[in-house]
Amino acid sequence: MTFSTEKIRSAIDSRRTVAIVWAALWLLSLVALAARVPDGRLTDILSAGAPLWKTRVLTYLLHIAAITLSGLLLLRLDNACNLMQKRTWLPATLFFFFNACDPALADRFNIGIVMSPLLVVWLYLLFGSYQKPGQEAAFAIGLLISAAALLWPPTAWWLIAFALGLVYMKAFTWRSITALILGVATTVWLLYSIGQLFDLTLFYPFESFIDLDTHLPFAMQMGTDSDLIRFGIIVLIGIGSCLSGCYLISRNKIQIWRSNRFLEVLFLFVAADALLNPSRMGDFLPLLHLLAAQAGSYYLIHARNRYVAYQACVVAVVYLTLYLWNF
Repeated sequence: MTFSTEKIRSAIDSRRTVAIVWAALWLLSLVALAARVPDGRLTDILSAGAPLWKTRVLTYLLHIAAITLSGLLLLRLDNACNLMQKRTWLPATLFFFFNACDPALADRFNIGIVMSPLLVVWLYLLFGSYQKPGQEAAFAIGLLISAAALLWPPTAWWLIAFALGLVYMKAFTWRSITALILGVATTVWLLYSIGQLFDLTLFYPFESFIDLDTHLPFAMQMGTDSDLIRFGIIVLIGIGSCLSGCYLISRNKIQIWRSNRFLEVLFLFVAADALLNPSRMGDFLPLLHLLAAQAGSYYLIHARNRYVAYQACVVAVVYLTLYLWNF
């Protein structure tokens, strides 16, 4: 590994440097919020006549809390499962960086940011079931994902991905798959009971799960053009990191190999889900950011070539350019 790459990695792993970087990223997101105040007056945010800006401030604080919690949970996941094979702040820092450069952090409510901590929890449950019966983890995953699908229906498709994850973790048995189904059935039963108790008709149309209209051009179904651009960039970063990491991961312990390979499969699955829901593509970006941050961190830590530092700089420049583009 070249000196420059080693120097960057050591700097990021320093708690003092990480604190400075996180403060700078927080400032970037705060500037993005302040730039959207009418006439540039910060006092307008808290004025009695600006309920929109009060809502934006609350949304911003909620996003920051969710990102911080996701970063801390990601650190816990990496350390508990030894996914990075060392203690490092890099995955959490990259995740914060990707989201800090996204205007959705300060511009509008993004369900994907709020779902990010849950995604890390599901991964923690899955990876902890390696070579175990896995009934408890499977039931919890089925229960939590189906419950999350009530708030955001596209999440329901992830049950398929996590069922494949049980295969990766060698925990796919008739008992674990039954537990997964029972977890989903528990949520459905509770939903039905609530509907009967309060005389409610709870129905989710198919468009709640997939809103792609094959009769319209894909570009016309997009929320904003910037979402498609950001989606393309993060997919390139994620796939590139995953493919590069495949060679590095293959030389390590089988549990780490299986865990990281499942993250690659999940990244492709979430990307496909985003393409099936073009009008909500922006909500999938934080989840892709999380998985790409994990894959990219492994590559930056373990790659042994002189181009790593330059590649990291290119990604940083691209995202900072996207950040400035939104002003």
